[in-house]
Amino acid sequence: MTTADWDSTIDLRSDHTFTAEGVPQSVACTHDLPASNPDECQGSYPVAFSGTWKLVENNPIEIFFFDGDTLVMSGVRSGKTLGFWVGDRERPEPTYEYVHD
Repeated sequence: MTTADWDSTIDLRSDHTFTAEGVPQSVACTHDLPASNPDECQGSYPVAFSGTWKLVENNPIEIFFFDGDTLVMSGVRSGKTLGFWVGDRERPEPTYEYVHD
């Protein structure tokens, strides 16, 4: 998945692994306490990391992304789009969108 708005990619694989490159820290480094975030979140912006992903139980459109045991981000899929909200999740449009190419 790529986005035209910035140089960033998220590669979701069928074995439930992923690689993310150029992801804004506001998306990838906010779920757990800062001390438990991946090392990539302690440095410069943007971040790159890899790990595993899974669909949220009883919610087939929300995806959780993990680096080891640490939840680093969650996204919502809709068709070919994977959206990420920063701040208010009540907004209808995500802050960042990745589109499957």
